[in-house]
Amino acid sequence: MTFRIRHETKTVLFIALAAMLLFFLFMFLSVISLFLIFVSTVFMAAALVCALLYFIEQAVGTSIIIEDSDITVKRLRKKNTIALSDIIDVRIEPYKRYRHPSRGATYTEFRMRMTIDVENGDAIVLTDKATVADNAAGFLTGRHKRLPDEDVPLYQAYQVIRSKLY
Repeated sequence: MTFRIRHETKTVLFIALAAMLLFFLFMFLSVISLFLIFVSTVFMAAALVCALLYFIEQAVGTSIIIEDSDITVKRLRKKNTIALSDIIDVRIEPYKRYRHPSRGATYTEFRMRMTIDVENGDAIVLTDKATVADNAAGFLTGRHKRLPDEDVPLYQAYQVIRSKLY
């Protein structure tokens, strides 16, 4: 079974932010040399590439493929394959965060987080969006509601994994 989720990776955004800060730091140094121009250009390029990777990752999405003996998590940059026998525990929890888009309407975004604990001590954390706009007016005014758990693809994947484990 295949489930497509909207997983967000914050690492790429943190790298882009750090590269942008270094770019501005080098831009305002009093001594201008060819080396500083080159270094600041490299930082700016890194920031742009990381920002583009984040948006491409959001467009492509993440796939969870559950087979008889293993689970495959396909992301834009990597692919994890986990044997079902290696999984210690699977947990899921709903959470919410407050979004402040530029259009001014602040809204609550409901999300789900699934954590897969593996025998070697790693924990694979996947998140998915569990929010839907009320209707067209809700989209414009920022009124969103929480999806039922059964309608969230990450929760559906969680149920299938739990049924295969136990």
